[in-house]
Amino acid sequence: MKKILSFILLLFITISLINYIKKDTAPIYSDNLILEEEMDTPLQTSITRTKRKDLGEVETIIEYGDYSSLAAHYPIFGIDSIDSTIKDMVQGYIDNFYREVENNISNRKLKSELNIDFDMYITQDDIVSLKFSIMESMSYNAHPNNSIQTFVINLGKEEFISLDDIFKGEYLSMLSEIIINHFSDDEEYKEYIETDLFKEKLASAKDNLDKFVVQENSIILFFEKYELFAGSFGEQEVEISYRDLRGFLKKELEDLVEEPLDPIVEENDIEKPKEIIEEETRIIDPEKPMVALTFDDGPNGKTTIPILDTLEKYNSVGTFFVLGNRVSHNKEILERMIAEGSEVGNHTYNHKKLTSLSTEDVEWQIKSTQDIIFDTISITPKVMRPTYGAYDDILKSTLDMPMILWSIDTLDWKYRDTNRVVKSILDNVTDGDIILMHDLYESTANAVEKVVPELIDRGFQLVTVSELYEARGKTLESGKTYNHVHKNR
Repeated sequence: MKKILSFILLLFITISLINYIKKDTAPIYSDNLILEEEMDTPLQTSITRTKRKDLGEVETIIEYGDYSSLAAHYPIFGIDSIDSTIKDMVQGYIDNFYREVENNISNRKLKSELNIDFDMYITQDDIVSLKFSIMESMSYNAHPNNSIQTFVINLGKEEFISLDDIFKGEYLSMLSEIIINHFSDDEEYKEYIETDLFKEKLASAKDNLDKFVVQENSIILFFEKYELFAGSFGEQEVEISYRDLRGFLKKELEDLVEEPLDPIVEENDIEKPKEIIEEETRIIDPEKPMVALTFDDGPNGKTTIPILDTLEKYNSVGTFFVLGNRVSHNKEILERMIAEGSEVGNHTYNHKKLTSLSTEDVEWQIKSTQDIIFDTISITPKVMRPTYGAYDDILKSTLDMPMILWSIDTLDWKYRDTNRVVKSILDNVTDGDIILMHDLYESTANAVEKVVPELIDRGFQLVTVSELYEARGKTLESGKTYNHVHKNR
């Protein structure tokens, strides 16, 4: 009997000890759901606010650690009901991101990334539209996941606007017809329009048309990858003029379509384009220092135009690596780039990471962008920049264009800080550099305004990428990468 009691007592002590050890060594979770015991260094967080030149402020969250990093940018209007809704949306993506990171501990050796960015469209009468682009690249997925969120806001009334607030009657059927006609005019899509799959996708999308922005003269509908077509086509957008929406707009918007049609302009009244005389006035001296300013992800009217204004003011040029899906509705901006001597390069159709795509999809991304640029401004880009600067041997063998990288990364997309961009350039610039920026941000446009005259004062010539290599007697070859032309390197 004593032996049995001793055994029971020993068993009880053993179980208690095991439970104590388990409790004492249980994983500790941070606020962001990252296992502290799995991390080598704590998660670093930075939250900043900067003023926009046009409207409101931008709040930026930067967080990075050993296994994840994120950058989230969103506007602050100073209206609690509006700001809280936008913040809740952003926070929802952040929470879900960290939850996914936490649930996939086995893939911790690979880093997961989240990037949330936005474009703002400002129209009359306090109407503001926001298009958020969310890119989530998880360590366990071969391809990043891209999604879209939009808000249309009446700041005066402090309320959000839906399609039901804009249209009347059976507008969904009308929009469906416009969408079909839009894609029917494009050779790339014609063969898909009549398929049952497309009809099913359109029927589903028609009932969920919640991604849109409004502009002065048009509305743009956005469709995520796979929403209408195969994944290789990426995201889609359909721009519709208010004039094509007669009879379906509510009364408060009817004045947008009651303006007279554009008058007939006599040939003699047409303003002649500026004569391109850069070959005579902008002489490049191969013996003098030179750098190439490059801009990715545009064009964007509110920020690309000020950059072009600065370049024109100082008789300088840049290289703009544009996205195919931003070309057709920015024709005048691209024409100005070419007329003033700048170079237009290919940056894929919708910013997909090429190393994560099939060869067929890569070819589509490049060819579609080449085609739409040629159809819009009658030039064919000679250089391209791979998204995220990512390339591999397969991509090298697939592309029939040189890949232009960079030697100075301003990280303008990350910090949105004018002075930081200026400092990153002026503290590091040397002869033959290729400088990476993005013509999407006011902070970048402001930085260009400061940097260009200073570079010129230091004796640098500002040239395009192609001019840089030509001046140094270097030939750009297809499938090869280039990031600078430093002398004696």
